[in-house]
Amino acid sequence: MKAKASTLSIAMFIVVIGLLSFLLGAQAEPQRSHQSNNTSHSSDQAVDVVISTMPDTALQLRVIEREAIDGYEPEVKLIIMNTTPKTVTAYSLRYDLVTNGKLSRGGMELTLYSTAEKALKSGESQETALGGGAHYSVPVERFVVSIDFVEFGDKSTWGADTYASKECLSGMRAGGRAAVDHLLRVFDAQGYATFVEHLDRDSVDISVPPDHSAKWEQGFRRGVSFIKERMKRGLQKLSFADMKSALTQPFDALEDINRR
Repeated sequence: MKAKASTLSIAMFIVVIGLLSFLLGAQAEPQRSHQSNNTSHSSDQAVDVVISTMPDTALQLRVIEREAIDGYEPEVKLIIMNTTPKTVTAYSLRYDLVTNGKLSRGGMELTLYSTAEKALKSGESQETALGGGAHYSVPVERFVVSIDFVEFGDKSTWGADTYASKECLSGMRAGGRAAVDHLLRVFDAQGYATFVEHLDRDSVDISVPPDHSAKWEQGFRRGVSFIKERMKRGLQKLSFADMKSALTQPFDALEDINRR
């Protein structure tokens, strides 16, 4: 089984819904110890969908059964519900795949909320989709979904975190702070025109700090890229006076909550 892409691809924050998605391709054989027997499927589906849960799971998942799921390009629509008393600022959904009767690791999608208002509050539920964008050479027979990682507004976390989402988020936030500091120095010392030139460059000249994991470094680069892209969007709608203020806005929902 091979997906079209086996490397990490990341979609940047979508301003309207405030989500950041990470899609990882097929990797090593997963552990089966936490798989449950709770199955959701309809008679016309090409793929069975299994929600794997743990006794102390922080969030609840439910499958939205709208249409048959293509075994070669499976995408599963889900409702995610926050049944905890805390606000959720980020979470990772893991999916494992059964093909030819064999269970293998499929990938992970990380959702990161951009503001406190968009974060998943206690008692709220939202729709999400998982697994889209990959094509498999043999049909997927079963799609096993589990919650891998949850981050709350009080900075506590939950989950096995098999994909090191916490490390990636830490790197992203460090990269975002480094990019903001760099661009503020450029703005103050060299002026608006040079600031705009920096945004137009293919990369912002910020070195990744040493002695961190590969996941952290990957997150750091993505955090730098996010700040750059956010400011480039700002050029299209913000005045000169507002650009500097926009640079100092919270990076994401966790920072937004903890600034208040």
